[in-house]
Amino acid sequence: RPTMAGSQYVLVEFSSMDSYLKIRSVVYEVVVGGFIPIIAHIERYPSIVEDPGVVADLIGLGALIQINADSMLGMDGRKCHKFCKYLMKREQVHFIGSDAHDLTERPSRLKECAVYVEKKWGWDTARRIFVKNPEKMLDIFLPWWYHISVRVGIPCEHCDDAGDCATGGNFCGVCPDIGRLRITIQRISLQ
Repeated sequence: RPTMAGSQYVLVEFSSMDSYLKIRSVVYEVVVGGFIPIIAHIERYPSIVEDPGVVADLIGLGALIQINADSMLGMDGRKCHKFCKYLMKREQVHFIGSDAHDLTERPSRLKECAVYVEKKWGWDTARRIFVKNPEKMLDIFLPWWYHISVRVGIPCEHCDDAGDCATGGNFCGVCPDIGRLRITIQRISLQ
């Protein structure tokens, strides 16, 4: 099953040559098939960047939107950065991914991006994009007795200021692996 972590979510990537109508058609087919499409790095598709109003249409069809951390940080050019800010202002970004391929040539900049998003759009927005939305995707198949925290330097709601988790143990809070997204899943004792 070609889904994200066994859930209903499917990461969908397009060619930069694809028209908006082709992208819309594929999104529609994925939704009709019973899946939730996440459009990967939407900022790379000229047919969408040149007409950003169509993003609302894709979301209305049932798509979720993912942009890359480097694009949000302005590392992929001014036009790309401007487009990402346009989407952020309209709350049309559901996920920010690393698009990291290795630790040297294309490293993850998720931590820097999370800090930037929090500074520019606030704690609630950063938490929604980097913590809550990934949790929702994982919650589809995880039983309720599991605790999930996404480590990007943003503590979960169970953490105190020191990063110690109230549900038992120090597994939430500020990520010790700077710049890497780490999802920690720990079974909570039922005793």
